[in-house]
Amino acid sequence: MSKQSQPDVRDALSLAAASAKRGDFEAAIVHLKEVLRAAPDHEIANGMLAGLYAELKMPERATACYERVLATNPHNVLALFQLGLLLRELNKPAEAHALLQRAAQQMPADHPLQPRLQELLRS
Repeated sequence: MSKQSQPDVRDALSLAAASAKRGDFEAAIVHLKEVLRAAPDHEIANGMLAGLYAELKMPERATACYERVLATNPHNVLALFQLGLLLRELNKPAEAHALLQRAAQQMPADHPLQPRLQELLRS
């Protein structure tokens, strides 16, 4: 899928989401990797892939994907939040706390994750 056009990317993302929804994570990963071959910095594809890797208990791979999301968009609060959670799991509390603090500062006060975020920062 070289030189993907916007509709091709959208189609691949839709196929990945549908595959993940029905539990076919392997197919979802294949679709996302197709997008990333053409556009390695694609924020949505990297974020979706990170979520799949986290679901599959592959925190190192998920971490790498979230780091690519943040390299593209350092203000992506969901990536900051999720990466913070992963780093806590990987026993990297200082790094996790720093990311969660950044997420808390950038996340709107009325965001549904804000209470959980505040709880994590207190623990």
